[in-house]
Amino acid sequence: MQAKKARTSGKEYKTNKTKTIKKREIKFWEHNCRYDCMKISENDALGIFTKFYELQTYDLQTNYIGSCIKKFAPKRVKGGAHSHKEFVTRILLMGFRVCKTFFLKLLGITNRRFNTVCNKLSNEGFLQADQRGKHPPSNKMSKQRRDDVISHIKMFPRYKSHYSRLQNSASRYLATDLNIKKMYSLYLECCSELNKLPVKETYYRHIFCTEFNLKFHKPHSDTCDWLNNLIKNGPSIEYIKQLPPEVKHLIAYSDSCGGQNKNKNIAKLFMYLVQCTNLERIDHKFYEPGHSYMECDRAFGQIEKRKKKYPHVFIPDHWVDIIKKTSKNFTVTCMSGDDFLSFQYLHDNIKDPKKDEENKIFRWRQNVWFTYKKDDFLKFSFRISRNESWAPIYTENCSKLKKGRPTFTLENLNSKLYKNALKISYEKYENLRTLLDYIPPCHHQFYVDLPHEGKKGKKGRKTANPTEVDIPPTPEVDLDILPTQASEIESDTDNNFTDLLDSDYDD
Repeated sequence: MQAKKARTSGKEYKTNKTKTIKKREIKFWEHNCRYDCMKISENDALGIFTKFYELQTYDLQTNYIGSCIKKFAPKRVKGGAHSHKEFVTRILLMGFRVCKTFFLKLLGITNRRFNTVCNKLSNEGFLQADQRGKHPPSNKMSKQRRDDVISHIKMFPRYKSHYSRLQNSASRYLATDLNIKKMYSLYLECCSELNKLPVKETYYRHIFCTEFNLKFHKPHSDTCDWLNNLIKNGPSIEYIKQLPPEVKHLIAYSDSCGGQNKNKNIAKLFMYLVQCTNLERIDHKFYEPGHSYMECDRAFGQIEKRKKKYPHVFIPDHWVDIIKKTSKNFTVTCMSGDDFLSFQYLHDNIKDPKKDEENKIFRWRQNVWFTYKKDDFLKFSFRISRNESWAPIYTENCSKLKKGRPTFTLENLNSKLYKNALKISYEKYENLRTLLDYIPPCHHQFYVDLPHEGKKGKKGRKTANPTEVDIPPTPEVDLDILPTQASEIESDTDNNFTDLLDSDYDD
């Protein structure tokens, strides 16, 4: 497109074969001619040349050339012979008749373009419009097939965001389990039933993206995501360690679950982290109950949906495979006992928040926003609603230190929570062993090797763990009594994973 504009404007341009065409220049020269070419001054010729290329469109330039040409039929034919000339021309510039050579050199056009204009010019002076690029393409989609695609897309129910009508007034939302590929598959089924020729998926996608303002995911305002930042990893110490030194403000989001997020342990952790890192401030914000649709909730839903395609899950490694196959964006980290840290150091140095500065009982459930600042040593502020002013908790309620301010470091939190591997009770272990009849033999060893406590004696004392565990004989597994048969697996199940699980019964 740029080369075409440059060519029409008389500027330098490159062809598709990367050949450089120099810019157009006026070629005015003095010559003896029977016409009035020399009556046009050099300045007038330069003005005609400049205005000609300022037109910048091919049609306007062609109209100007046609306006300078008068076309006539041949007047004289000697001896009744047939003339090879179909027409003769007369060229006028500024009222003066000029020769063809002077006219071509002044405008910088070729003889081919001059002849093209003459062929389209009638004897009455009417110029035929250029028809290039105005014919419908032979492969153009018919209006009927295009309307069929639009009608099919309109069949899907949609809804309007009720929280963000001002920002997304024209947006409509489809079901979250839909996508363009699924919609196209349904379109193919409709065409097959109606015996119609379907369009390609690329054209279906083009109509969806250009003719509609539809989205598949939930509007962000409906999930109460009115805040600006998101910490996907939660209050992860490893995540905070990886923050660049220039990051001074951290905002963490979570639901209002008291056992996981809104409790004294998280509050102590943030009070401590803001003191021993480069962070100057940490804000912990909680979603409104009933509207806490977070990104991790969608991930859990995708995993549960994927699980339906794999009915045979016997060991934790199977869950790892399922999660990995759910989405390419999922990264599975297998944790061990060393990854769980003890917060005993925090409890030894920081008191449990119990009362605020007004000596009122501090209630965790009703708070919606906590703020921790480096300038407020072992102290944090809270909000009961998002419209109220800050209500601080005084320092004496949180610090167990008698005097001074110690140097807090992250290394103080590196102590392991578990010194030894966790063990399940002997009763639980025995109960798991009774389920081995329903588990493929190749997975029995996993359950046999589970760490467990010893059997309790008559007086409640635990006996030593047995050195050898009797593995029950390999049962003959009847596929008919399995909870879910392999034939129930959906057609799009990953064949490699299914084959691996089914091979467990080959023994």
